Amino acid sequence: MRTSATILFLFGLTLVLGGFMGWARADSLISLIMGGGFGLSLVVCGWLMLRGRVWALYAAMLITTSISALFAYRFFTTQKMMPAGMILIMGLLTLSALLVGLQNKR
Repeated sequence: MRTSATILFLFGLTLVLGGFMGWARADSLISLIMGGGFGLSLVVCGWLMLRGRVWALYAAMLITTSISALFAYRFFTTQKMMPAGMILIMGLLTLSALLVGLQNKR
């Protein structure tokens, strides 16, 4: 589960940085709020996973699935790889790592 938590940390930090970039480039306050909120919640889930909290794994899976669904919708409507496609791919890879972590936990 340590590898899953590490990947979750990286994805969470990417969301925080992406939210900050959206705010800095496009003056999008919602990008800052949502990227920061979801990113920090995933970082906290990763930290809790390292502390042995199994429920944090499920919470991280729910959050990552929601983010992936949102960015899948954005990617298929805009057909733009940045940022929608990149976050979609990263979200699916993170979700795969979380599923492997869940399988290893059992």
